[in-house]
Amino acid sequence: MFVRRDIYKLLTTGPEVASLRRGVTQMQTKAVTDPTGWVYQANMHGTATVPADPHWNGCQHGSFLFLSWHRMYLYYFERILRKASGDPTFALPYWNYTKAEQNLLPEVFRLPGDDTNSLFTPERSPDINAGHGLRPSDVDYERAYRFTNFLSPPGSGASFGGMRVTAPMHFPMEMNGQRIFGQLENQPHNQIHTQVGGRTGLMSDANSAARDPIFWLHHANIDRLWQGWLNRGPVRVNPTTNSFWMTYKFHFFDEDGIEVTMSGADVLDMTAQLGYQYEELPGPSPLAANFQLFGGQIAMQESQPVRLSLTAQSPSGVVSLGAERMSVPVLISSLEEARHAHPLFAQQTVVPAHRIIMRLEGIDYDTNPGHTYEIYLNLPKGQDPEYTDFHYVGNLGFFAMDSEPHRMGDTMPMGHSHRRHRMKGVVSFDITDVVGALQESGHWNPEAMDVTFVLSGLLPPPGSSAPITTVESGERARIDRIVIASE
Repeated sequence: MFVRRDIYKLLTTGPEVASLRRGVTQMQTKAVTDPTGWVYQANMHGTATVPADPHWNGCQHGSFLFLSWHRMYLYYFERILRKASGDPTFALPYWNYTKAEQNLLPEVFRLPGDDTNSLFTPERSPDINAGHGLRPSDVDYERAYRFTNFLSPPGSGASFGGMRVTAPMHFPMEMNGQRIFGQLENQPHNQIHTQVGGRTGLMSDANSAARDPIFWLHHANIDRLWQGWLNRGPVRVNPTTNSFWMTYKFHFFDEDGIEVTMSGADVLDMTAQLGYQYEELPGPSPLAANFQLFGGQIAMQESQPVRLSLTAQSPSGVVSLGAERMSVPVLISSLEEARHAHPLFAQQTVVPAHRIIMRLEGIDYDTNPGHTYEIYLNLPKGQDPEYTDFHYVGNLGFFAMDSEPHRMGDTMPMGHSHRRHRMKGVVSFDITDVVGALQESGHWNPEAMDVTFVLSGLLPPPGSSAPITTVESGERARIDRIVIASE
């Protein structure tokens, strides 16, 4: 049984870190055509290289295949890395960034910051490499954990694992050709990619992310969070009744370069089927105590269609996000219809049969902003934003919204400044408990709703001041619509 350990519990000069460095170094010396080499393995996740090997660009994002595909991918990568390290006991560590004392990129990935360290790359956010930390809101997983359903119908991101699809797609598109993310994929997965990669780093782009060594520890933690969600129970289960998820065979390579296949049915039990476990599984997140209203968990059936009983839209049109705090008024088209559709709009404090969902639709940008935004509902003017407050909705990141990359070679930097065009995205947030808490506190008025966006940059190292975050005109993210719906 291999035990994946917390990287922060491993000594910088210890044998586990030495094996990790040695394995990465050895893999990086191999040719791009070698399936056990660093570049080939990274390209299996995604690459802008043209023409692409048939085994490349296989990562599954924006669907209920996201978690299972990445578990398979990590499993075989770990076996390749173990052989390359020469350490038969090696297991891939994970980065538990939700712990406040572990929000910095692990030191072994930052120092020394030169080519003698195979875990370092300059193609990250300069601040993350300089020891700036992730914000608590970016790394929290409680909002994803509240969803008890693994999958949701096509066109809906209201599930823990993502929307159902009937075929594997590198980047599936639904809802008028836009990309939709499940809850765990949106937060914390996408937030970490955005903050670590910054504007032009490897981690900010799905077609280059796996070239950054921290990618693998990040996804080990996402895999760990999946298991933690299952352990929370009692109705949180994998989608074993979906035959496509269970039986579709994905192709990988083992440590000897032999092509192998694996399906969802093969990765249901990481211990019994795959022979590994985590040193520690996640417990309640810092936000867990905030979600007691209405039972604190969300149950949506896979067969339940999206129920759009009411909609609301920003009257100002496209929302352009910059460095400044921005509040956008949202108007209900028919308050009478809203009151009929959902008890909370009628000021009734009861357990609702349907949830209230906020959707940000048509998320777009020219250049990746390289930071995230905290979102609040009816945040009073002058009040400091705090993600543990009941006004907090969730975070918005900008990972995996790329569409068509430009041509580039395998040795060229994988920046974002040469994109031809981008794919618009959709991110959903369940705000039922937020609305309920606002109602109980006297801050809820459906006739005067507003959504506030607050830029969420990295935290400065202890003892230093935070840099002034600027947002150039070409880096301003845009949102076409803010929709409030009952599902």
